[in-house]
Amino acid sequence: MDNYTGRLLGDRYQLENVIGVGGMAVVYKAVDTVDNKTVAVKILKEEYSKNDDFRRRFKNESKAVAVLSHKNIVKVYDVSFGEQIQYIVMEYIEGITLKQYIQQKGALSLREVVLFGTQILRALQHAHEKGVIHRDIKPQNIMLLNDNKTIKVADFGIARFSNKGDTKTMTDGAIGSVHYISPEQAKGEVVDNKTDIYSAGVVFYEMLTGRVPFQSDSAVSVALMQLQKEAVNPRSINPSIPVGLEQITMRAMKKSPRDRYQSAAEMLLDLDEFRRNPNTKFDHSCFVDNDPTRFIPPAGRNNNYASGTPVNTQVAPEQAYTKTTVITPEPDEDDYENELIAKKNYTFPILVGIIFVLIVVIIGIAWFIFTNTDEVVVPEFEGKYIEEIRDDSEYKYFFEHGLIEENLVYTKEYDEGYIFYQSEEAGKKLQISSTTSTIIKLNIAYTSESMTVPEFPEGTKLQDAKSVLQKLGFKIKSKAVVDNKVPESTVIRVDPASGQSVAYGSTVTVYYAIDNEGKIAVPSVIGERLSVAKEELEGLGFKVEVRYKESHGGDAGLVIEQSVAPDTTVMAENTVITIFVGTTSTKTTSVTITLPDLQDYENYHETVYVYVGGSLYKTYNSVKLDGSSHTVEIGGSANTTFRVLIGDQEVCSGKVDFTAASPEVTDKQVTQYQVTAQTTAPTTTQPVEIEPSVYKLPDYSNKTYYDYYIELINIGFDNIEQIDRASDTVSKGLIIAVSAEKSEFSKDELLEAPIKVYVSTGPATE
Repeated sequence: MDNYTGRLLGDRYQLENVIGVGGMAVVYKAVDTVDNKTVAVKILKEEYSKNDDFRRRFKNESKAVAVLSHKNIVKVYDVSFGEQIQYIVMEYIEGITLKQYIQQKGALSLREVVLFGTQILRALQHAHEKGVIHRDIKPQNIMLLNDNKTIKVADFGIARFSNKGDTKTMTDGAIGSVHYISPEQAKGEVVDNKTDIYSAGVVFYEMLTGRVPFQSDSAVSVALMQLQKEAVNPRSINPSIPVGLEQITMRAMKKSPRDRYQSAAEMLLDLDEFRRNPNTKFDHSCFVDNDPTRFIPPAGRNNNYASGTPVNTQVAPEQAYTKTTVITPEPDEDDYENELIAKKNYTFPILVGIIFVLIVVIIGIAWFIFTNTDEVVVPEFEGKYIEEIRDDSEYKYFFEHGLIEENLVYTKEYDEGYIFYQSEEAGKKLQISSTTSTIIKLNIAYTSESMTVPEFPEGTKLQDAKSVLQKLGFKIKSKAVVDNKVPESTVIRVDPASGQSVAYGSTVTVYYAIDNEGKIAVPSVIGERLSVAKEELEGLGFKVEVRYKESHGGDAGLVIEQSVAPDTTVMAENTVITIFVGTTSTKTTSVTITLPDLQDYENYHETVYVYVGGSLYKTYNSVKLDGSSHTVEIGGSANTTFRVLIGDQEVCSGKVDFTAASPEVTDKQVTQYQVTAQTTAPTTTQPVEIEPSVYKLPDYSNKTYYDYYIELINIGFDNIEQIDRASDTVSKGLIIAVSAEKSEFSKDELLEAPIKVYVSTGPATE
């Protein structure tokens, strides 16, 4: 895990200790040295910071939360997307997760269910009105403050802006935690605000009963239950639950989105009605489709599945065949004259006809050979398990035609074999032909901390060996060795040796053959990111110089030229290759806005957000709303639009043509800032924290490994190992024992102290 403890980010945020670990990021407690307040800093993990897709997702979170401003949503103060590190600065919450609270108390009181549920729905209502869908609502992402009454929804890490009218499957499909995902997420179908409604219903269910509606040892089994099985009514578990509250919960959890509440506001109305009258009962009767459309998986090429069209087995007879009528225009007088002339000589038209037919046949054969294509629709692989899709006939086509590239990625955030990333978006149509090769890259979770260096058969080429090692998660170096006994670029050996067990992510050096002259073919790095291109060339022994050159389109940050042409054979150690990296010419201008006068709210501050072309360009933190003028910078390289927001309210918008010699603002529109009932002065008093001199291991009784791991990380421990053990006395998933060299540690000992956590796998089997 990346450890930035003690670092100062942006000359402002002093990182103290880890307070949370997610799939893509690590969250630190920090001090804002400018405003002298405690904040939380979410940092994108180093292994993802060079991946454009993960950086895009991380930016999506900041953009999603940046438009939200609600007392029940964790607030964002600042964002940074530098080349080396990307982070989001957020409100620091003193409290625990709702999940931890439920684990402590079991079923919550009716007062707590209504109180917490109301705040969750208000947060969702605000987000949905801003076009943001959370998609991962669960108690683990809901914070309960220390007052035990205030809720804040957190972790918009997989949130997406909704696209009204868009019926395509969303890119990231069913990524949410399996116990809380909606049926449409489990199937990888369209995701909208009603997905959050379903997940909120599951949270209500867990608050009422103390347990989730569907439980199994297998994540796949739980997902199938979400699709096929109706949850047991909460009153069957606890008869004291009021009928009205049960009805609200079960309507939110309807399998079909159209049968659920259609908005958080609608669900809030029923919850408010119940709050006023706990004896209220609701009539939630709705349409039930007893003859749903069924889908037939692909049996071969050129089928309806491959073209993205669902197959309805109940096709009307008149729909089974469509007749096409070809209308031929009537010939004019010139056509008749030409026909008479042609009839005078039959030989010429016959020869022309034969030649024409031959040409058509030849072209047809070539067309069939070279352009015979299938159109396939990329399925939703994310959220599934690799073994599950390998054995599923629905995905057989993709494996049989070599369209899947499997990459193992070490992580503790997902189960072994879980697919958490795909390079091609679900729903995207791909043209597959005999002359093209389209690869869908899948990142698959690998949970063991060690790996075995693979065997390479005799004659394996360097590029093939590098491809295998890269997919397995190894880092790679390559070294040329003069050897005329084997073909050029053939692998001679690897270090560490094949069959040796090493730590995940270790570097493997591949030794490969070159001829006596030591010459090697220069690879093409055009289109590669700078870091990837340098690593590849330097790994082959070339010296690399980097220069930058203005480019256009999407080439910024990519190699657009190289000084030595690809496939040129040269002496690697004596060759300097200059690579040219594309840049865009960015110009800036400024806009002055008048801040609202909120001097009645003493020391009231807000964040000012600047959007250019729909993307967050700049933020100004802690701007005092005192009626003064404030100038913001706008930058870009195209003819585009801009927006300026104070908190969640737009106060200025317009256009700027950055392609002009001197960019000027046009079509400027100013909107009056509206003071709302929620506008209150922020609390400036921060608690005084005294650092302990001795750190003790926390109690592990009745805790899962994950919850205990977070406790240890929060204290400062980092050398933590999970060991599974059978137990007849401790329930599966709970901790049996914790082993350490001692029970008390100084601050300097925390990072190195080995902690072994023994977790129950349940009773031993015969």
